[in-house]
Amino acid sequence: MSIDALTHPHWLMHLAGGMELIATPLLLLGFWNPIYGPLGAALLTAVMIGACYTNFTQRPAAYGWGTLVLVILCATLAAHFAMLTNIHYWYLS
Repeated sequence: MSIDALTHPHWLMHLAGGMELIATPLLLLGFWNPIYGPLGAALLTAVMIGACYTNFTQRPAAYGWGTLVLVILCATLAAHFAMLTNIHYWYLS
């Protein structure tokens, strides 16, 4: 299936790719500076939620289950990084 068969605008493809390019270095930087890990994981979770929605609504359901697993993994990673860095305390104080 090509991008032309989807009903989303073409700029959305570039936006999602740009978000992935920003999220990947943030995840890697999270090993050295813990504040970047949750930000990268949360950004990647947002991208994967959009991918999951697209795969469930515009493609056969078999494609959606794989992206749903990736959404769960990204959200788990974001929560794990946030617990390691006590990020939830930073916003409360």
